[in-house]
Amino acid sequence: MPAVCHRCGAVLEERAAFCPHCGSPQVRVPQREDSINTPDAPSSGVPAASAVTATGAGVNPRNIQWRGAFVALIVPALVVAFVAIPIFRFAFPLWIAFGAAWSCMMYAKRAPGRIIDAGVGARLGAVMGIFTFLLEAIPLGILFVMDAATGQSNLRSLVEQQLHAAVAANNDPQVAELSKRIASSPEALATLMAVAIAFMFVFFLVCGMIGGALGGASVARRRRPGA
Repeated sequence: MPAVCHRCGAVLEERAAFCPHCGSPQVRVPQREDSINTPDAPSSGVPAASAVTATGAGVNPRNIQWRGAFVALIVPALVVAFVAIPIFRFAFPLWIAFGAAWSCMMYAKRAPGRIIDAGVGARLGAVMGIFTFLLEAIPLGILFVMDAATGQSNLRSLVEQQLHAAVAANNDPQVAELSKRIASSPEALATLMAVAIAFMFVFFLVCGMIGGALGGASVARRRRPGA
């Protein structure tokens, strides 16, 4: 390709020091062929083997290894749902939080190379809380399916018993009247059940996140050098 003047664009003779048209000096910087990056050569100055290794092993240690975390989540959820809550029902929020913290500690043993802190623990605890909620909801789901198959109203009778117990614990006549209206209306009863299930889901989720955050922070504190 012929050289051109950088000022006026005129075609120059080979190795011309000045432009014959405008007189501008022509400065040329020799380029080394090996300095030009080829498609196969890395442009960052990092050897090819190192670059491949860095990209291949570039896994974020904060990402949760869910396959390994499954056992660490389901075991505490089973214990909390079928052992702790039925026996110590008055303290079930604490048991959910405890189960979530326990999940973080189990996951720390199963994934020693992963970072576990309050944020990771909150995510683990949220999933553990969802598992516990689903396990608690299984009996209600079975009762609902049985009622639909047999035409009975066992689930409705269970909800009505809970309403009567709430009325007996509260002497407010307005509460008693509202409970009677809900119990006598299938639509109101179904709405109450849906609201209660949604509240339970959020409650289990929040308790799990709090317990998981505390458990994750405890694991991070233990892993600090010199701790």
